[in-house]
Amino acid sequence: YNTKDKDFMQMIFSEDALIITGKVIQPAKFKSEVQISPAKVELVTKTKKQYLTKLFQAFDNRNNYINVEFTDYEILRHGAKPNYYFVTLVQNWHSSIYSDTGNLSLVWDFTDDDNPKIQVRAWTPISAGALGVNDIKLP
Repeated sequence: YNTKDKDFMQMIFSEDALIITGKVIQPAKFKSEVQISPAKVELVTKTKKQYLTKLFQAFDNRNNYINVEFTDYEILRHGAKPNYYFVTLVQNWHSSIYSDTGNLSLVWDFTDDDNPKIQVRAWTPISAGALGVNDIKLP
């Protein structure tokens, strides 16, 4: 993300990857003393093309810096399918126009060691917890 490497991003995701992103829905602001509930997050399923189109728009914005950090890694190898790995981590996304912190769950397919692919990329808010290995069913 930080290097804005479009070719790498095209290569790393499977063509039929399941990609789930979060869309923050901000509550309306009122001038009275009405209590406002906190922002809500809507999870959105995207295709690889939809996800990369939006990501590349952020890459192409000349005034936009992107700094993404990943922490708290957990990696599990699938018992029945040893070429698949389930990874959870915390993603801290910072750019000139947007920042958030959330859980990222990934399913990596290492069937081709020279060309691993992300089959699932699912972002969830910290408050919701990360998707677990039992939440994603492999074919």
